[in-house]
Order: sequence, then C-alpha cells, then structure tokens
Amino acid sequence: MTKIVFYLLLLIGLMECVAGQAQHNDSSRVKKNTVRLNLTGPMIFGNRYLVFGYERLVSNRQSFSINAGHAALPEYDSQPSDSVKFGKDSKNTGLNISADYRFYLQKQNKFPAPRGVYVGPFYSYTGFKSNTTWNTTQSSFIETDTKFQISAVGFELGYQFVFWNRLAIDMVMVGPGIGFYDLKVNVESNLTDEQKQELYKALEDRFGDRIPGMDYIFSQSEFSTSGNASLTSLGFRYIVHIGYRF
Repeated sequence: MTKIVFYLLLLIGLMECVAGQAQHNDSSRVKKNTVRLNLTGPMIFGNRYLVFGYERLVSNRQSFSINAGHAALPEYDSQPSDSVKFGKDSKNTGLNISADYRFYLQKQNKFPAPRGVYVGPFYSYTGFKSNTTWNTTQSSFIETDTKFQISAVGFELGYQFVFWNRLAIDMVMVGPGIGFYDLKVNVESNLTDEQKQELYKALEDRFGDRIPGMDYIFSQSEFSTSGNASLTSLGFRYIVHIGYRF
C-alpha cells in the first residue's frame, strides 16, 4: 500500500512538471474560472451525493469558491440487527452548500493561482431529511422522521494541481474548524422505551459507520434514550475535487 501511494504521488508530481511547462507556454491567456465536482462526498455518503463547485480568481494570488448540490444519507450496508430490520426510505434528500476564500501563498508557489498551496476561511452547511420504515419482532411497521443538520466554520490548508492548463485536482488536506451538529429523530409508533432505544441504536450504526466524527457526537449526547443529539464540537474538513478551467 505504501508503494502504491508513493508511485501515485510520484506520477502526480511528474504530471505537474509537464503541465507546468505547458501552462508556462500558454501564460498569455489567463483562465479565471474553474468548474468542479466533489469526489469525496460520494465515498462517504453514497452515489446520491452530487455536489458541484465554481472557483473564480480575483487576483493572481486570491480566489473564492462556492459549492452546492444534492446530498442524501448513506444506505445501510447490512441489516442493523435480527430484531430491528431496515425497510426502506420513502424520502431521503438533502442539501450541501459551502464557500471559501483562498490565499495562494506566493513564497511557496512558483506559478500563479489557482495552482499550488493555499489557505483561507471556509463555511459549510449540510442538511438531511429522511422518512424511513422499519420492521421489528415486536411491531410489523415503524416509521421514523429524521432531520440532521451540520454547519461548520473554520480555516483550511490545501493544494491544487493544474495539468495542461485545463484539468484541476483540488485537495483540501487540513480543515480544522468548529462544527454545529443537530440530529432529531421522531418515532411514529407506540413503542416501549426499550424498543425505542433499540431503534436508536440502529440509527447510531447508520450514522456512525459512514459519517466521520459521529461516534464522538453520540458519546457526548443522550441520543440512545431521546433520539436527539445537539452538540458544538471541533471538527475537520477534507475534500478532493476534480475540475475544468476556462
């Protein structure tokens, strides 16, 4: 695995050198716009996560970017337990929006923006809504309404590769910040407290297995007994985009 990572980084470095020469030869035409696709979201939330972005240069060392698109909660990889079984999502939708302002570091970068190392502030918001049916050994039909919101503000460090003056690979590598988490689940069924806790445990597994940091959120809240989790905590951001410059 280490060798694969090494050779991948080496290949990117060689491509960067070749692309840098091509960009130098075509420097007379400045491309200020980049449209891009978020590649990290689908790996975490599934293929229904589709977020596009736009970056615009405001100078040869600064830019701003906005991103927006559809989000959805991750599907179950397996049934939570023998007694609580996932039925289906009659509704599973969401929204992701974010923005940042980037300062491309002059001393660290040989080429002008949007290529090279950058730092800057960011804000992001993700909201989910789902309506889910469940089957249990005690009841033939249970319905849950879930609302989950995540807001974050912080400071990011990233690097953007530019190949052949057109293809952009943008990596937000470190993005520490403050996250605001609010999760509410309403159970529409006459269940005992014990049965509700079993259902909440199944929901914990759904979120905790796929969304980074959720295990900590659950450990600091009373979600397993109330179905609610609200917390302000340190968080982080990491994203990979692929884009096209024009």
